[in-house]
Amino acid sequence: MNACRQQGACLAINVDKWYACLEEISECHSLPPPSEDEKLPVGTGSNPVFIVSDNVIKIYAEGGLGYSVHGLGTELEFYDLVQKLGSPLINHIPEIIASGFLVYQDGVYRTVPWDGKGIPDVLAKYYPLEVFYADSCFPLGLWSKQLLGMTSSTDVSDKPIWPYMVARKCKGDIFARIRDTLSMTEILNLASSLGVQMRNIHRLPLPHVELEHVSESWNANIKAKESSTFNVAHVPPEWKQVVSTLDRRKKNIKKHLSNWGGSIPQVLIDKAEEYLPDDMSFLIKFVKDDDGDSVYAVPSWIHSDIMDDNILSEGTTEPRTSTGCTTDEDLNKMDAIHIIDFSDLSIGATAYFTRTTSWELYLACGRS
Repeated sequence: MNACRQQGACLAINVDKWYACLEEISECHSLPPPSEDEKLPVGTGSNPVFIVSDNVIKIYAEGGLGYSVHGLGTELEFYDLVQKLGSPLINHIPEIIASGFLVYQDGVYRTVPWDGKGIPDVLAKYYPLEVFYADSCFPLGLWSKQLLGMTSSTDVSDKPIWPYMVARKCKGDIFARIRDTLSMTEILNLASSLGVQMRNIHRLPLPHVELEHVSESWNANIKAKESSTFNVAHVPPEWKQVVSTLDRRKKNIKKHLSNWGGSIPQVLIDKAEEYLPDDMSFLIKFVKDDDGDSVYAVPSWIHSDIMDDNILSEGTTEPRTSTGCTTDEDLNKMDAIHIIDFSDLSIGATAYFTRTTSWELYLACGRS
């Protein structure tokens, strides 16, 4: 929570900077200029987000350039996959209008459009990263993001370049604002609709990657893990990055909880590592085969942030009938949900989505 407050304060302090960025993006993509009421960022997140007319403009500023560019790259890869496969999910996620980079140079901001494919020269200039999947269509997509999570190097956040995305504003209001007005029947219906879209996400195939073509750095990292406190050699190739990332995060769990868990007692933070298994692959082997033995779950796309401010529903904010009953029309509106903010996409088991789901909807899913 402390880190959240600090990031929110930073956004408020830099409001003139982000507004200048908004103006440049709007001009580049021929968007309508913001009104007086649209000149300030909205929401409580750590990335500046503007709503101008029917468009949502998000600037990726959190976590440094490496983290933010992989967030955008993975999100663009995901949207491209949904569109190519014709998944019904396409009707329940934002429509992407434009994306790219903002570059501050010689006292002015300029935009460099980018659709996630290839690596633009401006990015290579400011972030000369080693690209492990340069031959793929989306070199900074999901697999590269997973590999970034394995590294322990820190990324500076003061480079004069920021990724951005422009999306069409989804209909409805966020669940956080309307949940107190909903009946249990409406919440159950919303949870059911959310479950359908979660299934659509989990059914999407992971991007294809030839593991034998990865860089020497990746292979060296795996070998180093094989000689660490647990044996990763037995882990299936598609899970090795995930297990290695979990192992690294385990070693950093106390610092992470201290920064983000303001309500967690220090005595629990000090014992956090004791609650985690020595072999982190244990967290993935929770599926039983026909003989009752634990086996690895099938990996899938994971949203990682299904919280009450990332679920939109047309819902019903109008007074109900004189009898106070929920009508069929009300329930149909609850079916019209949208899921937003896919910048934290990752690889995991389908059960992982319950870890980051609004508790009201989680309970409702259990009842339905």
